Amino acid sequence: MKPREVPVDSDILVFDIKIMNRLIRNILLVACPLASVSVNAEMSERVFPTTAEYTKELENKSDALSSLALSGSEKAENDSMLYKYYYYEASRYKALAMVDSAYVYFKKCVELDSTKSQQYAELAQCHSYMAKKVTPMKENEISLWDVSAAALMQKAVSLDSSNINNLEMHVDLALKARDYKYAIQSLKRLLKLRPDKMESYVLLASTYQEIQKPYEALEVWNQLENVYGYTTGITNQKFVIWVNYIKDNKKALAEYDKPIKKYPYNSSFALSKVLAYQKLGMNKSAEKYLFKCKKKYPNDISKINLELLSLYMRVQSPKKIEGIIDAVLEDKNTEFDVKGMLVEELQRDTICSSVMTEKRLKKLVELYPNEYFSYLLYANFLLSSGRMDETCQLLEASLKLDSQQEVVWTMLMEFYSQKKDLSALNSTLDRAVAAMPNVFEFRYRQGRWRLMNDDRPGAIECFKVAVDLSRNIDMFKSAMIACEIADVYSFMNDTASATEWYEKSLTIDPNCILTFNNYAYMLCIQGRDLDRAEAMSAKTIVAEPTNPVYLDTYAWIYYTKGSYLPAQLYIEQAIKNCPTPLGEIYEHYGFILYKLGEEEKAKEAWKKAYELYEMPSDEIKRIVENGELPEK
Repeated sequence: MKPREVPVDSDILVFDIKIMNRLIRNILLVACPLASVSVNAEMSERVFPTTAEYTKELENKSDALSSLALSGSEKAENDSMLYKYYYYEASRYKALAMVDSAYVYFKKCVELDSTKSQQYAELAQCHSYMAKKVTPMKENEISLWDVSAAALMQKAVSLDSSNINNLEMHVDLALKARDYKYAIQSLKRLLKLRPDKMESYVLLASTYQEIQKPYEALEVWNQLENVYGYTTGITNQKFVIWVNYIKDNKKALAEYDKPIKKYPYNSSFALSKVLAYQKLGMNKSAEKYLFKCKKKYPNDISKINLELLSLYMRVQSPKKIEGIIDAVLEDKNTEFDVKGMLVEELQRDTICSSVMTEKRLKKLVELYPNEYFSYLLYANFLLSSGRMDETCQLLEASLKLDSQQEVVWTMLMEFYSQKKDLSALNSTLDRAVAAMPNVFEFRYRQGRWRLMNDDRPGAIECFKVAVDLSRNIDMFKSAMIACEIADVYSFMNDTASATEWYEKSLTIDPNCILTFNNYAYMLCIQGRDLDRAEAMSAKTIVAEPTNPVYLDTYAWIYYTKGSYLPAQLYIEQAIKNCPTPLGEIYEHYGFILYKLGEEEKAKEAWKKAYELYEMPSDEIKRIVENGELPEK
């Protein structure tokens, strides 16, 4: 049973003092600190007294003890035991994730003894918890719970500034509340206690930057530098402060000179200075400095050439790229991934793409015959040149090295489809499914292929796998494929299975417009559940009011229900919005006009349908070829 809160008014008997003191001692014997609380709710209720039964008695007895002529030490001992009881109860509730109850008893601890720091820290955590539970604030808006949490933690650290955990928590809460003054105070205390803690330096410097105190931030970065030595990360941060806050580019660049002088054989600071030049828009200075680096750091030529190439790519200088690209591509000390990324970027660049000649790309394949990406880079060049057969060969070579390339399989299928090489297309599709059996698009394509070849059961089998694979990836596509399964069943005159899969499609996506249309049309053709068919079809018109297929379905439902004037209205809208005339729409138009008594117009519509159909139905043939009009 869930413990109840302390009642505001309750009529509870006052215990005998001796019994009361024994009770308190028993409680303290089994009490344990918060960190070790691991008892479950049921166990804690059995071992310890519940709040509702005993808390009020403790308060009453405390008052009774106070009314007696107790010595000061006796009174203090009684309050101490009562404090420990409250603190334990609060900790127990906290362990049970009953934050509201924990908050009540931590507050009682404060009322009994306001000199202890930890109870304020616990209350701060309760407020921080509430800040996360309340409605999300607007952007840049501070939660009042975060403000109060920071204030309570500030009280805790003011009472005990040696508790590192509380100081770290106060920094976090104060920064959330944007109480930068107290956050800085706690960060400084942390650094006195732990001068080796890098995170505190970083937070302190960042806070100074946030409140626009760049010189103080620089001093903190200098202190961190004294502790850890020169690093490119610290130097880069100081560069940012000089440039963005103080606006002194000369001193910003000078920050790199000190570590460069101290470590004459380490090129990392020099290359960082090159990037600094580029950030300041000093590209010529960056280039000049890189050539100096080539002489100073002969063992790092690979890195320096990469920086030169990146610089020339940034300023889009094809002539200068020409002078260095071969050295980079043929450098054995440079990883292929880096080269591949650079080549890909150059191929996308409209100004510099001419640098990536076929000769260079072929050379890249020769240098890296076991890297699938080298074949793709070459294939991309051939594709842009319209050399489809050679492109396909390179894509096939890439897939031999890595068969898990979904995009490459898809590209191959598209190529073979464009070439009308159905045998190669089918083979590629089967290989793609075998290599990546969990890609639902491949299963769907396989189903479409089988459908094109009149293998409807085989198509349904593939589509069902595609539905299962796509359900948690793309709900919309999953519902569409389920609708297609229903369409195939409907075509096979398996009404029960068609109905089942239309319903499954709507279960996956209750707003699938295609399913509404196709399901409604099947019901209309079968002449059943026409009210539901009309309701579903109406949703398609609301969603896409100019879609001629949906308008035709809606019109045909009205026709089937005997409402010929609305049917005429919607079928004419379908014809008006149909960019390419469809035989089925004109066939329906003819029957609607015929029912409205416009026989000549009906014949014209049927004739139009006859001309549009590749294979007119027997009924249309009888009407147009033999003049056999249907019964009215």
